[in-house]
Amino acid sequence: MALGLGLAFTIIIAIAAIFIAHKLLQEAFDFLHLGISIVGIVIAVCFIAVAYDAISFRSSFSSNSNLLAVRQDSSVTYAATITNGTGIEPVSSQELAEISAQIAGKDYKSALGKNYKLVIVEKELLSGGNNSSGLPGSPDSEMLYSFSRLMGNPGFFAASYKSGKIEVYPETLMFKAIRIVPVPGFDNFFNAGLDRLNVTAGI
Repeated sequence: MALGLGLAFTIIIAIAAIFIAHKLLQEAFDFLHLGISIVGIVIAVCFIAVAYDAISFRSSFSSNSNLLAVRQDSSVTYAATITNGTGIEPVSSQELAEISAQIAGKDYKSALGKNYKLVIVEKELLSGGNNSSGLPGSPDSEMLYSFSRLMGNPGFFAASYKSGKIEVYPETLMFKAIRIVPVPGFDNFFNAGLDRLNVTAGI
């Protein structure tokens, strides 16, 4: 009799343990599923935000004036305004000195002025290829050509941006994302956004 009661009690305890374990596992899986869902939503939101910023850049870069600053040995040796993606106008020597000092002091906002973007590029990135005369001192048309070639090569642009050889101010979400990992999908955004520069430069 006592043996039968003990066996029954053991079975009840085992069933209860199995039930509790099942509930705990179910809750753990539900929590894991919730966590995965939240991470997925966050990634989706971030992707949409980056895509929206890329579309905005694509449109605004080619329809506004942007300041190009060429830097060598921590000094800006050339600066020009690229207007609406259709022309280039170098700044005066006085403005160049001011821009160089502002960039050296990380006062990018003052250097930007009324332009849409400030693009700082290391001279070495613009000195090769078809730009045979080197910088500074090369014709402005060659500068526009070299710059458009650089911007028209999204993979190289992203790698150079990540390494610090190119800086863009203001640095919006798309550029922050490039710092983390160059995404191949950015190629289309850059190419579509800079078509007018490429046409103007004769590429």
